Formats: sequence, C-alpha cells, structure tokens
Amino acid sequence: MSKKCLGVREDTGDKCNRSASSDSDYCFMHQSQESNQRLQYLDEDVYYCPQDGEKLLYVPKKDCHRCKECRGLLCSAKKMGSDHVRKISQTNQIEHEEKCCSCLEGADLSIHEIEYRYDASSSTFLRSWRYEVSRIWNCNNCGSVWVEGNTKMVRGLSGLHLLEWVLTEEIGGPTWLEYQAILREARFEFEVEKERKRAKLELKLCNHVDDSGEKCNKPKSQKSNHDWDFCYKHQPK
Repeated sequence: MSKKCLGVREDTGDKCNRSASSDSDYCFMHQSQESNQRLQYLDEDVYYCPQDGEKLLYVPKKDCHRCKECRGLLCSAKKMGSDHVRKISQTNQIEHEEKCCSCLEGADLSIHEIEYRYDASSSTFLRSWRYEVSRIWNCNNCGSVWVEGNTKMVRGLSGLHLLEWVLTEEIGGPTWLEYQAILREARFEFEVEKERKRAKLELKLCNHVDDSGEKCNKPKSQKSNHDWDFCYKHQPK
C-alpha cells in the first residue's frame, strides 16, 4: 500500500497530500476514486499544454485536463457536446502549424476564433463593454477540444464554463453565427477607436527618445519660452 494518497482533488486535479488509509492506496476523502480507471493510469496517460509546455492535470469533477499556468482546458468533443462542437466548427478558422496536444497530429486540427464580450464596469447603471477572442482547437482525428488559456473571467466563469456561456444562443435574438459576426464588427470598431485615442494621447507626449529607444511618457511643456515638442525635462539646449 502507498504511504501517500494516490488521489487528486476533484475540483483542481492537484495531487492529494494526505496519507492513505491503512487498507487502501487512497485517503478517506478519495476512496471513491479507487474505481476510476483513468486516475490509475495518470502517470502513463500524460498530456502537455501546447502553449507553455506544462504537464496538464486531470480534473475528475470536469472530466478534463487543465493547465495550472495558463488555465487552458483539454476535453473530449463528447464532453463538449455535439451542438457546441458544431458551432465552433462554423466560426472563423485561422491558419496554423500546431499539433493536437492529445494525439500529436496536426493534419486534422482546426483552430477557431470565438468572439465574446463582457462588462468591465463596476457600476450597475453604466456599461463598459470589452471585446475578446477565445481560440478553440478542434481535432477531427481524436475528437479532442483544447480551449486556450489566458481568457478573461466573466461573470465568475472561466474555461469550459465560460465557453458554454459564450456558445449559448439567446432565444428571440439573432442566430449564434449572426451574433458572432455582430461581435466581430463591434470588436474591430472598438480596436479602431482605442488606437485613435492612443494616437491622440501620443501627440500630447514629449518627443524625446533615450539611448535605449524608450520614448518619454511625460506631457509636452506648455511654457511660452519652451519648445512645445518636449517636456520641461528634455528641452533642447
């Protein structure tokens, strides 16, 4: 029998640190995992994050693997659901040279962009929409789906739960694909406006650039006897 419990946390996939029970390889909390065949072969059934190379952790509660670093998720198309996979396959597909992190094949791997938005305002009366894109890897060879990490947490949701919320079609509204097109257009407009504001702000900043190529971030001086293209500190001699 093992001295340390062979189980993992149901919600995170992290190894259990408790001692195993005297008559089991598992502690009292994880004895229900003894019959889980997948857990017994975790050391052989290993997957790595395609984004940062970290070993993925199996999460029994979600029946999928997760990356502890980037929060990416690897699950089966069956777990995702055929309707969700169908929606993903219809969205914008990008060119890539990646390989599936499950079967390590790339020929039948497609990567899709899913548009979504969230309210970044802390106020209940004002809306401050932010637009994001989540990339989903869909492997037709082994049926695996990889949800890229580093996505924003929205409404307390992240990863698979966030994706399920994003893929939900509102009753009485536009179709899901139509709404994706609306969000994509809104994101482009948001980025153009963001760049316009950045350029406007840039015009107000000092033109000095140091030896390392770093531009000064102080505002231009407005004094009548100063060169208005530079801040007070970097006035030409």
